[in-house]
Amino acid sequence: MKNQKTTNLTSAIAFALTCQTCTAESIEVSEATDDGTGLIENSLSWAIHQANINETHDIIELQTDVLLTGVMKRLIDSDVTIESSGARKHINGNQQFRPLFIKSGQVTINNVDIIDGSAIGGNSSKGGAGAGLGGGLFIYDGQVKLNNITFDNNQSKGGLINQSNIQGGGGMFGRGNYYGGGGLFGDAIGNYVNGGYGGYGNYRDNDPHFGGGGGYAPPPYVGGFGGGGSFSYNFYGNRGGFGGGGGSTYADSPNFAGGNGGFGAGGGLSQKYNNHGEAGFAATNQNAAGLGGAVFIRSGQLVMSDVVIQNNHSLSSGQAQGLGGGMFILHNLNNSNSNNQGMPDKLPRVFACGMQYIDNSADSDDNSLHNNNNIYDSAARLVSTQGGSEMNACLHEQEILVSGNNVNISSGDDTPNTEDNTDFGTAVFVYQTISKTFKIKNSGNSLLILNKIELINDTRDPFKIVSDLTTDHLHPNESTNFRIKFTPNQLFSESHGLINIKSNAPNQNYNFEIKGRSVHDFIFRDHFE
Repeated sequence: MKNQKTTNLTSAIAFALTCQTCTAESIEVSEATDDGTGLIENSLSWAIHQANINETHDIIELQTDVLLTGVMKRLIDSDVTIESSGARKHINGNQQFRPLFIKSGQVTINNVDIIDGSAIGGNSSKGGAGAGLGGGLFIYDGQVKLNNITFDNNQSKGGLINQSNIQGGGGMFGRGNYYGGGGLFGDAIGNYVNGGYGGYGNYRDNDPHFGGGGGYAPPPYVGGFGGGGSFSYNFYGNRGGFGGGGGSTYADSPNFAGGNGGFGAGGGLSQKYNNHGEAGFAATNQNAAGLGGAVFIRSGQLVMSDVVIQNNHSLSSGQAQGLGGGMFILHNLNNSNSNNQGMPDKLPRVFACGMQYIDNSADSDDNSLHNNNNIYDSAARLVSTQGGSEMNACLHEQEILVSGNNVNISSGDDTPNTEDNTDFGTAVFVYQTISKTFKIKNSGNSLLILNKIELINDTRDPFKIVSDLTTDHLHPNESTNFRIKFTPNQLFSESHGLINIKSNAPNQNYNFEIKGRSVHDFIFRDHFE
Protein backbone atom coordinates (compact mmCIF):
# COMPACT_ATOMS: atom_id res chain seq x y z
CA MET A 1 0.00 0.00 0.00
CA LYS A 2 1.35 3.44 -0.91
CA ASN A 3 2.08 5.95 1.82
CA GLN A 4 0.08 9.16 2.20
CA LYS A 5 2.83 11.28 0.60
CA THR A 6 2.64 9.28 -2.62
CA THR A 7 -1.13 9.43 -2.67
CA ASN A 8 -1.11 13.18 -2.21
CA LEU A 9 1.41 13.69 -5.01
CA THR A 10 -0.55 11.59 -7.47
CA SER A 11 -3.87 13.20 -6.51
CA ALA A 12 -2.43 16.68 -6.91
CA ILE A 13 -1.04 15.87 -10.35
CA ALA A 14 -4.28 14.24 -11.48
CA PHE A 15 -6.21 17.32 -10.44
CA ALA A 16 -3.78 19.63 -12.24
CA LEU A 17 -4.13 17.63 -15.44
CA THR A 18 -7.94 17.59 -15.42
CA CYS A 19 -9.02 20.84 -13.78
CA GLN A 20 -8.49 22.83 -16.97
CA THR A 21 -11.46 21.01 -18.46
CA CYS A 22 -13.67 20.83 -15.39
CA THR A 23 -13.37 24.57 -14.61
CA ALA A 24 -13.61 25.91 -18.17
CA GLU A 25 -15.81 28.98 -18.37
CA SER A 26 -17.99 29.97 -21.31
CA ILE A 27 -17.87 33.56 -22.57
CA GLU A 28 -20.56 34.54 -25.04
CA VAL A 29 -20.02 36.90 -27.99
CA SER A 30 -23.32 38.42 -29.05
CA GLU A 31 -22.22 41.85 -30.36
CA ALA A 32 -22.05 41.84 -34.15
CA THR A 33 -19.61 44.78 -34.43
CA ASP A 34 -16.35 45.20 -32.58
CA ASP A 35 -14.10 48.25 -32.40
CA GLY A 36 -11.22 46.12 -31.08
CA THR A 37 -10.89 47.96 -27.76
CA GLY A 38 -12.44 45.29 -25.55
CA LEU A 39 -14.59 47.94 -23.85
CA ILE A 40 -17.94 46.85 -25.31
CA GLU A 41 -19.50 44.03 -23.32
CA ASN A 42 -20.09 40.78 -25.23
CA SER A 43 -17.89 41.86 -28.15
CA LEU A 44 -15.13 39.52 -29.33
CA SER A 45 -12.33 41.80 -28.09
CA TRP A 46 -14.12 42.04 -24.70
CA ALA A 47 -14.33 38.23 -24.54
CA ILE A 48 -10.62 37.91 -25.34
CA HIS A 49 -9.83 40.37 -22.55
CA GLN A 50 -11.98 38.41 -20.09
CA ALA A 51 -10.17 35.20 -21.04
CA ASN A 52 -6.79 36.89 -20.57
CA ILE A 53 -7.58 37.94 -17.01
CA ASN A 54 -9.25 34.66 -15.98
CA GLU A 55 -7.16 31.90 -14.44
CA THR A 56 -9.12 29.10 -16.10
CA HIS A 57 -9.23 27.76 -19.63
CA ASP A 58 -12.09 29.66 -21.27
CA ILE A 59 -14.41 28.89 -24.19
CA ILE A 60 -15.41 31.90 -26.29
CA GLU A 61 -18.67 31.08 -28.07
CA LEU A 62 -19.48 33.09 -31.18
CA GLN A 63 -23.25 33.49 -31.19
CA THR A 64 -23.08 35.97 -34.06
CA ASP A 65 -20.87 36.88 -36.98
CA VAL A 66 -18.36 39.58 -36.01
CA LEU A 67 -17.37 42.64 -38.07
CA LEU A 68 -14.33 44.62 -36.94
CA THR A 69 -14.61 48.41 -37.08
CA GLY A 70 -11.20 49.09 -35.52
CA VAL A 71 -7.80 47.45 -35.08
CA MET A 72 -7.94 44.39 -32.79
CA LYS A 73 -6.00 45.67 -29.77
CA ARG A 74 -6.83 42.77 -27.47
CA LEU A 75 -4.35 40.01 -28.14
CA ILE A 76 -5.02 36.42 -27.16
CA ASP A 77 -2.66 35.82 -24.24
CA SER A 78 -4.14 32.86 -22.34
CA ASP A 79 -5.49 29.32 -22.66
CA VAL A 80 -8.72 29.65 -24.63
CA THR A 81 -10.97 28.01 -27.23
CA ILE A 82 -12.86 30.10 -29.80
CA GLU A 83 -15.69 28.35 -31.61
CA SER A 84 -19.01 28.88 -33.31
CA SER A 85 -22.16 28.34 -31.29
CA GLY A 86 -24.70 26.58 -33.48
CA ALA A 87 -24.32 27.51 -37.16
CA ARG A 88 -20.86 28.35 -38.43
CA LYS A 89 -19.81 31.98 -37.78
CA HIS A 90 -17.20 34.29 -39.30
CA ILE A 91 -14.85 37.00 -38.04
CA ASN A 92 -14.63 39.76 -40.67
CA GLY A 93 -11.69 42.19 -40.78
CA ASN A 94 -13.67 44.66 -42.89
CA GLN A 95 -10.79 44.66 -45.43
CA GLN A 96 -8.91 46.96 -43.02
CA PHE A 97 -7.92 45.03 -39.90
CA ARG A 98 -6.34 41.73 -38.88
CA PRO A 99 -9.02 39.66 -37.04
CA LEU A 100 -6.80 37.77 -34.58
CA PHE A 101 -3.34 38.07 -32.98
CA ILE A 102 -2.13 35.28 -30.65
CA LYS A 103 0.63 36.23 -28.25
CA SER A 104 0.72 33.14 -26.01
CA GLY A 105 -1.33 30.30 -24.57
CA GLN A 106 -2.84 27.00 -25.59
CA VAL A 107 -5.32 28.28 -28.16
CA THR A 108 -7.86 26.28 -30.16
CA ILE A 109 -10.09 27.74 -32.87
CA ASN A 110 -12.91 25.50 -34.13
CA ASN A 111 -15.42 25.80 -36.97
CA VAL A 112 -14.93 29.50 -37.79
CA ASP A 113 -14.31 31.48 -40.99
CA ILE A 114 -11.71 34.28 -40.88
CA ILE A 115 -12.44 36.60 -43.77
CA ASP A 116 -11.60 39.98 -45.30
CA GLY A 117 -8.66 40.57 -42.98
CA SER A 118 -5.88 42.99 -43.79
CA ALA A 119 -2.38 43.53 -42.43
CA ILE A 120 -0.93 46.65 -44.03
CA GLY A 121 2.19 48.13 -42.46
CA GLY A 122 2.42 51.70 -41.25
CA ASN A 123 3.46 54.51 -43.60
CA SER A 124 6.46 56.81 -43.51
CA SER A 125 8.13 59.26 -45.86
CA LYS A 126 11.72 59.61 -44.62
CA GLY A 127 11.78 56.50 -42.40
CA GLY A 128 11.23 52.88 -43.42
CA ALA A 129 7.72 51.56 -43.93
CA GLY A 130 6.32 48.89 -41.60
CA ALA A 131 5.75 45.32 -42.75
CA GLY A 132 2.33 43.74 -43.35
CA LEU A 133 2.37 40.36 -41.57
CA GLY A 134 -0.49 37.86 -41.40
CA GLY A 135 -3.69 39.32 -42.87
CA GLY A 136 -6.03 36.94 -41.02
CA LEU A 137 -3.96 35.64 -38.11
CA PHE A 138 -0.59 36.52 -36.59
CA ILE A 139 0.95 33.99 -34.19
CA TYR A 140 3.65 35.47 -31.99
CA ASP A 141 3.99 32.33 -29.84
CA GLY A 142 1.91 29.68 -28.11
CA GLN A 143 0.45 26.28 -28.96
CA VAL A 144 -2.30 26.82 -31.52
CA LYS A 145 -4.78 24.39 -33.04
CA LEU A 146 -6.98 25.27 -36.02
CA ASN A 147 -9.77 22.80 -36.73
CA ASN A 148 -12.22 23.15 -39.64
CA ILE A 149 -11.25 26.77 -40.40
CA THR A 150 -11.54 28.76 -43.64
CA PHE A 151 -9.33 31.77 -44.38
CA ASP A 152 -10.92 33.72 -47.24
CA ASN A 153 -9.92 37.01 -48.92
CA ASN A 154 -7.25 38.15 -46.47
CA GLN A 155 -4.18 40.15 -47.52
CA SER A 156 -0.79 41.41 -46.33
CA LYS A 157 1.13 44.39 -47.73
CA GLY A 158 3.94 46.65 -46.63
CA GLY A 159 3.24 50.28 -45.77
CA LEU A 160 3.61 53.18 -48.18
CA ILE A 161 6.40 55.70 -48.65
CA ASN A 162 4.56 58.96 -49.27
CA GLN A 163 5.37 62.64 -49.76
CA SER A 164 4.52 63.86 -46.26
CA ASN A 165 7.11 64.78 -43.62
CA ILE A 166 7.07 61.56 -41.56
CA GLN A 167 10.59 60.90 -40.30
CA GLY A 168 9.92 58.04 -37.88
CA GLY A 169 9.59 54.48 -39.19
CA GLY A 170 6.21 52.85 -39.69
CA GLY A 171 5.04 50.13 -37.32
CA MET A 172 3.27 46.88 -38.18
CA PHE A 173 0.05 48.90 -38.15
CA GLY A 174 0.63 52.49 -37.02
CA ARG A 175 2.26 55.12 -39.19
CA GLY A 176 5.23 57.14 -38.04
CA ASN A 177 4.94 60.82 -37.28
CA TYR A 178 7.23 63.82 -37.48
CA TYR A 179 9.89 62.29 -35.22
CA GLY A 180 8.36 59.23 -33.51
CA GLY A 181 8.00 55.68 -34.87
CA GLY A 182 4.62 54.05 -35.46
CA GLY A 183 3.39 51.30 -33.14
CA LEU A 184 1.93 47.83 -33.44
CA PHE A 185 -1.58 49.17 -32.78
CA GLY A 186 -1.55 52.90 -33.45
CA ASP A 187 0.13 55.91 -35.03
CA ALA A 188 2.94 57.87 -33.46
CA ILE A 189 1.47 60.56 -31.22
CA GLY A 190 1.88 64.31 -31.67
CA ASN A 191 4.23 66.15 -33.98
CA TYR A 192 7.55 65.56 -32.30
CA VAL A 193 8.66 63.10 -29.68
CA ASN A 194 6.25 60.26 -28.91
CA GLY A 195 6.36 56.81 -30.45
CA GLY A 196 3.11 55.05 -31.31
CA TYR A 197 1.52 52.25 -29.35
CA GLY A 198 -2.26 52.22 -29.00
CA GLY A 199 -2.51 49.04 -26.93
CA TYR A 200 -3.37 48.12 -23.36
CA GLY A 201 -0.43 47.47 -21.05
CA ASN A 202 2.49 45.14 -21.34
CA TYR A 203 0.65 41.80 -21.36
CA ARG A 204 1.89 38.92 -19.33
CA ASP A 205 5.62 39.03 -19.99
CA ASN A 206 5.84 42.61 -18.67
CA ASP A 207 7.77 43.69 -21.73
CA PRO A 208 7.58 47.49 -21.72
CA HIS A 209 8.74 47.66 -25.33
CA PHE A 210 6.20 45.28 -26.85
CA GLY A 211 4.26 47.10 -29.55
CA GLY A 212 5.78 50.54 -29.01
CA GLY A 213 7.42 52.80 -31.56
CA GLY A 214 10.60 54.66 -30.68
CA GLY A 215 10.36 58.20 -29.33
CA TYR A 216 12.65 60.98 -30.56
CA ALA A 217 15.98 60.61 -28.77
CA PRO A 218 19.45 59.20 -29.46
CA PRO A 219 19.85 55.40 -29.32
CA PRO A 220 18.79 53.11 -27.68
CA TYR A 221 15.26 54.47 -28.31
CA VAL A 222 14.52 51.88 -30.97
CA GLY A 223 11.16 50.43 -31.90
CA GLY A 224 9.75 47.68 -29.70
CA PHE A 225 8.18 44.57 -31.23
CA GLY A 226 6.08 45.77 -34.15
CA GLY A 227 7.18 49.39 -33.70
CA GLY A 228 9.15 51.74 -35.94
CA GLY A 229 12.38 53.46 -34.94
CA SER A 230 12.49 57.20 -34.30
CA PHE A 231 14.22 60.04 -36.12
CA SER A 232 17.70 60.96 -34.92
CA TYR A 233 19.68 64.14 -35.49
CA ASN A 234 23.41 63.94 -36.26
CA PHE A 235 23.55 60.25 -35.43
CA TYR A 236 22.33 56.94 -36.82
CA GLY A 237 18.58 56.68 -37.27
CA ASN A 238 17.01 54.39 -34.68
CA ARG A 239 16.28 50.84 -35.81
CA GLY A 240 12.82 49.36 -35.99
CA GLY A 241 11.53 46.39 -34.06
CA PHE A 242 10.23 43.17 -35.63
CA GLY A 243 8.14 44.36 -38.60
CA GLY A 244 8.90 48.02 -37.85
CA GLY A 245 10.72 50.44 -40.18
CA GLY A 246 13.95 52.19 -39.27
CA GLY A 247 13.88 55.88 -38.41
CA SER A 248 15.52 58.53 -40.58
CA THR A 249 18.43 60.81 -39.68
CA TYR A 250 19.64 64.24 -40.62
CA ALA A 251 23.38 64.03 -40.08
CA ASP A 252 26.34 66.08 -41.25
CA SER A 253 28.42 62.95 -41.77
CA PRO A 254 27.82 60.40 -44.54
CA ASN A 255 28.87 57.74 -42.01
CA PHE A 256 25.53 58.05 -40.22
CA ALA A 257 22.83 56.18 -42.13
CA GLY A 258 19.15 55.80 -41.34
CA GLY A 259 18.05 53.07 -38.94
CA ASN A 260 17.91 49.43 -40.02
CA GLY A 261 14.49 47.93 -40.53
CA GLY A 262 13.08 45.11 -38.45
CA PHE A 263 12.10 41.78 -40.02
CA GLY A 264 10.25 42.53 -43.28
CA ALA A 265 10.48 46.31 -42.84
CA GLY A 266 12.26 49.14 -44.66
CA GLY A 267 15.32 51.06 -43.56
CA GLY A 268 15.32 54.75 -42.71
CA LEU A 269 16.76 57.46 -44.95
CA SER A 270 19.80 59.62 -44.27
CA GLN A 271 18.21 62.79 -45.62
CA LYS A 272 21.34 64.85 -46.31
CA TYR A 273 23.28 62.12 -48.09
CA ASN A 274 20.38 60.00 -49.39
CA ASN A 275 21.73 56.71 -48.07
CA HIS A 276 19.48 54.18 -46.39
CA GLY A 277 19.62 52.06 -43.32
CA GLU A 278 19.61 48.41 -44.29
CA ALA A 279 16.16 46.96 -44.88
CA GLY A 280 15.02 43.74 -43.18
CA PHE A 281 14.23 40.41 -44.80
CA ALA A 282 12.28 40.72 -48.10
CA ALA A 283 12.29 44.54 -47.84
CA THR A 284 14.26 46.94 -50.04
CA ASN A 285 15.49 50.44 -49.20
CA GLN A 286 12.54 52.13 -47.45
CA ASN A 287 9.93 49.73 -48.79
CA ALA A 288 8.46 46.95 -46.62
CA ALA A 289 7.27 43.45 -47.44
CA GLY A 290 3.86 41.76 -47.28
CA LEU A 291 4.28 38.30 -45.72
CA GLY A 292 1.55 35.73 -45.09
CA GLY A 293 -1.71 36.77 -46.75
CA ALA A 294 -3.76 34.68 -44.32
CA VAL A 295 -1.38 33.45 -41.60
CA PHE A 296 2.04 34.49 -40.26
CA ILE A 297 3.67 32.36 -37.55
CA ARG A 298 6.75 33.69 -35.77
CA SER A 299 7.31 30.99 -33.12
CA GLY A 300 5.48 28.33 -31.13
CA GLN A 301 3.45 25.45 -32.53
CA LEU A 302 0.60 25.37 -35.03
CA VAL A 303 -1.49 22.26 -35.74
CA MET A 304 -4.00 22.57 -38.59
CA SER A 305 -6.71 20.04 -39.41
CA ASP A 306 -9.16 20.48 -42.31
CA VAL A 307 -8.24 24.10 -43.02
CA VAL A 308 -9.16 25.89 -46.26
CA ILE A 309 -6.97 28.81 -47.38
CA GLN A 310 -8.53 30.54 -50.38
CA ASN A 311 -8.35 33.90 -52.17
CA ASN A 312 -5.61 35.27 -49.90
CA HIS A 313 -2.84 37.52 -51.17
CA SER A 314 0.61 38.78 -50.20
CA LEU A 315 1.31 41.99 -52.11
CA SER A 316 4.58 43.65 -52.98
CA SER A 317 5.10 47.32 -52.17
CA GLY A 318 7.61 49.30 -54.20
CA GLN A 319 10.62 47.03 -54.68
CA ALA A 320 9.88 44.97 -51.56
CA GLN A 321 8.47 41.45 -51.84
CA GLY A 322 5.14 39.74 -51.27
CA LEU A 323 5.65 36.16 -50.04
CA GLY A 324 3.40 33.38 -48.79
CA GLY A 325 -0.01 34.19 -50.25
CA GLY A 326 -1.67 31.77 -47.85
CA MET A 327 0.86 31.33 -45.06
CA PHE A 328 4.33 32.53 -44.05
CA ILE A 329 6.36 30.40 -41.61
CA LEU A 330 9.40 32.10 -40.05
CA HIS A 331 12.52 30.39 -41.34
CA ASN A 332 15.49 32.02 -39.60
CA LEU A 333 16.38 33.20 -36.10
CA ASN A 334 18.40 36.09 -37.51
CA ASN A 335 17.10 38.96 -39.60
CA SER A 336 18.92 39.38 -42.91
CA ASN A 337 20.42 42.73 -41.81
CA SER A 338 21.37 41.53 -38.28
CA ASN A 339 18.70 43.73 -36.66
CA ASN A 340 17.29 40.92 -34.52
CA GLN A 341 15.01 42.92 -32.25
CA GLY A 342 11.93 40.74 -31.66
CA MET A 343 13.31 37.64 -33.39
CA PRO A 344 12.43 34.43 -31.47
CA ASP A 345 14.74 31.96 -29.75
CA LYS A 346 13.19 28.99 -31.57
CA LEU A 347 11.64 28.51 -34.97
CA PRO A 348 7.97 27.49 -35.13
CA ARG A 349 6.71 23.95 -35.55
CA VAL A 350 3.82 23.52 -37.99
CA PHE A 351 1.80 20.33 -38.56
CA ALA A 352 -1.09 19.90 -40.95
CA CYS A 353 -3.50 17.52 -42.63
CA GLY A 354 -6.57 17.99 -44.80
CA MET A 355 -5.36 21.33 -46.16
CA GLN A 356 -6.96 22.96 -49.20
CA TYR A 357 -5.32 25.85 -51.08
CA ILE A 358 -7.50 27.69 -53.60
CA ASP A 359 -6.61 30.77 -55.70
CA ASN A 360 -4.02 32.32 -53.37
CA SER A 361 -1.30 34.59 -54.74
CA ALA A 362 2.09 35.93 -53.73
CA ASP A 363 3.63 38.66 -55.88
CA SER A 364 7.22 37.49 -55.41
CA ASP A 365 7.09 33.69 -55.21
CA ASP A 366 9.40 31.55 -57.32
CA ASN A 367 6.86 28.71 -57.63
CA SER A 368 9.09 26.30 -55.72
CA LEU A 369 8.01 23.72 -53.16
CA HIS A 370 8.72 26.07 -50.23
CA ASN A 371 7.98 29.43 -51.86
CA ASN A 372 4.82 29.56 -53.90
CA ASN A 373 1.43 31.25 -54.06
CA ASN A 374 0.20 29.22 -51.09
CA ILE A 375 3.08 29.05 -48.62
CA TYR A 376 6.53 30.38 -47.78
CA ASP A 377 8.38 27.77 -45.73
CA SER A 378 12.04 27.87 -46.78
CA ALA A 379 13.19 26.06 -43.60
CA ALA A 380 10.69 23.22 -44.21
CA ARG A 381 9.02 23.62 -40.82
CA LEU A 382 5.66 22.27 -42.00
CA VAL A 383 5.21 18.52 -41.48
CA SER A 384 2.27 16.50 -42.75
CA THR A 385 0.62 14.52 -39.97
CA GLN A 386 -0.38 11.80 -42.45
CA GLY A 387 2.80 11.39 -44.48
CA GLY A 388 3.34 12.83 -47.93
CA SER A 389 1.45 16.07 -48.46
CA GLU A 390 -0.36 18.14 -45.83
CA MET A 391 -3.32 17.98 -48.20
CA ASN A 392 -3.87 14.30 -47.39
CA ALA A 393 -7.02 13.55 -45.41
CA CYS A 394 -6.78 13.76 -41.63
CA LEU A 395 -6.60 10.50 -39.67
CA HIS A 396 -6.77 10.86 -35.89
CA GLU A 397 -5.23 7.54 -34.91
CA GLN A 398 -1.89 8.47 -33.37
CA GLU A 399 -1.08 6.49 -30.23
CA ILE A 400 1.64 6.97 -27.63
CA LEU A 401 3.28 4.01 -25.92
CA VAL A 402 5.94 4.39 -23.21
CA SER A 403 8.20 1.63 -21.95
CA GLY A 404 11.16 1.10 -19.66
CA ASN A 405 13.48 -1.90 -19.89
CA ASN A 406 11.27 -3.09 -22.81
CA VAL A 407 8.26 -3.32 -20.50
CA ASN A 408 5.23 -1.18 -21.33
CA ILE A 409 4.11 1.43 -18.79
CA SER A 410 0.40 2.22 -18.66
CA SER A 411 -0.71 5.85 -18.48
CA GLY A 412 -1.75 6.63 -14.93
CA ASP A 413 0.49 3.91 -13.45
CA ASP A 414 1.02 4.78 -9.76
CA THR A 415 2.80 1.57 -8.67
CA PRO A 416 6.50 1.93 -9.62
CA ASN A 417 8.46 -1.31 -9.99
CA THR A 418 11.96 -2.33 -11.03
CA GLU A 419 10.82 -4.34 -14.07
CA ASP A 420 9.81 -1.24 -16.11
CA ASN A 421 12.46 1.14 -14.66
CA THR A 422 9.90 3.22 -12.76
CA ASP A 423 11.43 2.08 -9.45
CA PHE A 424 14.99 3.40 -9.44
CA GLY A 425 15.99 1.23 -6.49
CA THR A 426 18.27 2.33 -3.64
CA ALA A 427 21.07 4.85 -3.97
CA VAL A 428 23.74 5.91 -1.49
CA PHE A 429 22.99 9.36 -0.09
CA VAL A 430 25.11 12.10 -1.73
CA TYR A 431 27.58 9.75 -3.41
CA GLN A 432 25.46 7.81 -5.93
CA THR A 433 23.23 8.65 -8.91
CA ILE A 434 21.01 6.11 -10.65
CA SER A 435 19.83 6.73 -14.23
CA LYS A 436 16.98 5.04 -16.09
CA THR A 437 16.05 5.25 -19.79
CA PHE A 438 12.49 5.33 -21.12
CA LYS A 439 11.25 4.88 -24.70
CA ILE A 440 8.36 6.69 -26.39
CA LYS A 441 6.88 4.97 -29.44
CA ASN A 442 4.12 5.96 -31.85
CA SER A 443 2.12 2.77 -32.13
CA GLY A 444 -0.64 4.38 -34.22
CA ASN A 445 -0.88 5.20 -37.93
CA SER A 446 -0.79 9.03 -37.78
CA LEU A 447 1.94 11.49 -36.80
CA LEU A 448 2.51 11.78 -33.04
CA ILE A 449 3.45 15.32 -31.97
CA LEU A 450 5.43 15.48 -28.74
CA ASN A 451 4.94 18.81 -27.04
CA LYS A 452 6.64 18.49 -23.67
CA ILE A 453 7.93 16.19 -20.95
CA GLU A 454 7.18 17.45 -17.45
CA LEU A 455 8.89 16.04 -14.37
CA ILE A 456 7.11 16.87 -11.12
CA ASN A 457 9.05 16.01 -7.96
CA ASP A 458 8.09 15.77 -4.35
CA THR A 459 9.48 18.49 -2.10
CA ARG A 460 13.04 17.09 -2.06
CA ASP A 461 13.44 17.43 -5.84
CA PRO A 462 15.55 14.27 -6.29
CA PHE A 463 14.77 13.48 -9.97
CA LYS A 464 16.15 15.30 -13.03
CA ILE A 465 15.74 14.96 -16.80
CA VAL A 466 19.31 14.51 -18.05
CA SER A 467 18.62 13.50 -21.65
CA ASP A 468 15.60 15.09 -23.32
CA LEU A 469 13.81 14.02 -26.49
CA THR A 470 15.81 14.05 -29.71
CA THR A 471 12.76 14.81 -31.85
CA ASP A 472 9.44 16.61 -31.48
CA HIS A 473 7.40 14.24 -33.64
CA LEU A 474 7.25 10.55 -34.44
CA HIS A 475 5.90 8.90 -37.56
CA PRO A 476 4.10 5.56 -37.14
CA ASN A 477 6.36 2.92 -35.50
CA GLU A 478 9.12 5.46 -34.81
CA SER A 479 10.48 5.88 -31.29
CA THR A 480 12.71 8.14 -29.21
CA ASN A 481 14.30 7.90 -25.76
CA PHE A 482 14.71 10.12 -22.74
CA ARG A 483 16.65 9.56 -19.51
CA ILE A 484 15.94 10.43 -15.88
CA LYS A 485 18.47 10.43 -13.02
CA PHE A 486 17.82 9.97 -9.32
CA THR A 487 20.16 11.59 -6.79
CA PRO A 488 18.93 11.23 -3.18
CA ASN A 489 19.32 14.34 -1.05
CA GLN A 490 17.86 13.11 2.23
CA LEU A 491 18.89 10.17 4.43
CA PHE A 492 16.85 6.99 4.73
CA SER A 493 13.92 8.28 2.67
CA GLU A 494 11.68 7.26 -0.20
CA SER A 495 11.25 9.89 -2.91
CA HIS A 496 8.51 10.15 -5.52
CA GLY A 497 8.03 11.96 -8.82
CA LEU A 498 5.62 12.00 -11.73
CA ILE A 499 6.39 12.01 -15.46
CA ASN A 500 3.83 13.77 -17.67
CA ILE A 501 4.23 13.54 -21.46
CA LYS A 502 2.08 15.98 -23.45
CA SER A 503 1.26 15.11 -27.07
CA ASN A 504 -1.53 15.16 -29.62
CA ALA A 505 -2.53 11.58 -28.82
CA PRO A 506 -6.08 10.95 -27.58
CA ASN A 507 -4.63 10.52 -24.08
CA GLN A 508 -2.90 13.90 -24.39
CA ASN A 509 -1.37 13.77 -20.89
CA TYR A 510 0.38 10.42 -20.52
CA ASN A 511 1.64 10.17 -16.95
CA PHE A 512 3.20 7.66 -14.60
CA GLU A 513 4.85 7.69 -11.19
CA ILE A 514 8.52 6.98 -10.37
CA LYS A 515 10.26 6.43 -7.03
CA GLY A 516 13.65 5.82 -5.43
CA ARG A 517 15.13 5.27 -1.96
CA SER A 518 18.25 6.44 -0.18
CA VAL A 519 20.61 4.92 2.41
CA HIS A 520 23.80 6.10 4.09
CA ASP A 521 27.08 4.28 3.48
CA PHE A 522 28.76 4.14 6.89
CA ILE A 523 32.15 3.50 5.28
CA PHE A 524 32.02 6.96 3.77
CA ARG A 525 30.83 8.41 7.06
CA ASP A 526 33.71 6.81 8.99
CA HIS A 527 36.19 7.97 6.39
CA PHE A 528 35.21 11.60 6.76
CA GLU A 529 35.02 11.39 10.57
